[in-house]
Amino acid sequence: MRIDHGIRCEAALMILPAGAALTAHSAAWMFGVRLADTHDPVTVGCPPNIHIKGVRGVTTHRTLVVASDLTVRRGVHLTPPVRCAWDIATLSEPGSAVPYLDPLAHAGVLDLTHLEERVALSQGMWRVTRVREAVRHLAWPDMRVAVEYDGIHHADPMQMRRDRRRLKLWYRLAGLSSTQRPGIFDNPTY
Repeated sequence: MRIDHGIRCEAALMILPAGAALTAHSAAWMFGVRLADTHDPVTVGCPPNIHIKGVRGVTTHRTLVVASDLTVRRGVHLTPPVRCAWDIATLSEPGSAVPYLDPLAHAGVLDLTHLEERVALSQGMWRVTRVREAVRHLAWPDMRVAVEYDGIHHADPMQMRRDRRRLKLWYRLAGLSSTQRPGIFDNPTY
């Protein structure tokens, strides 16, 4: 059996107390956005009255967890898409949430309207500004513009040609305008 982040998530939940649920990038993994590396810590949300200490490979986010913030998928307790996205944006460094939120939205798992509604109702909450910025960086549908971010492997000349052909067709069919800015996400200080 290959050990990946999903296996580590399921294992962590076996030893964690009731009320704990996967959130952030770990919940995103369970929704099909498999960007977390095998060795990334499992992120678990739990109410402030639950204390989890000494569980290696688990990061605990102590936060208010209400019934609407919990769901079960394939037997695994996790936060639903809007809460998952919220926690990704609040727990990540500014700008690093978009690579998770975009595929969640693109796959139809995350309804951006619901995330925007939660942001509008959350003035003054911890790190709401990060969530607002992440939502704003996803797309500008009223202007029919979207953002695609590429990793370093897209610098290969053959891959660049394939990307341009694919994107040109996709953007034309979707009625979107596009511009390419290679390398802006390759700089960790950006």
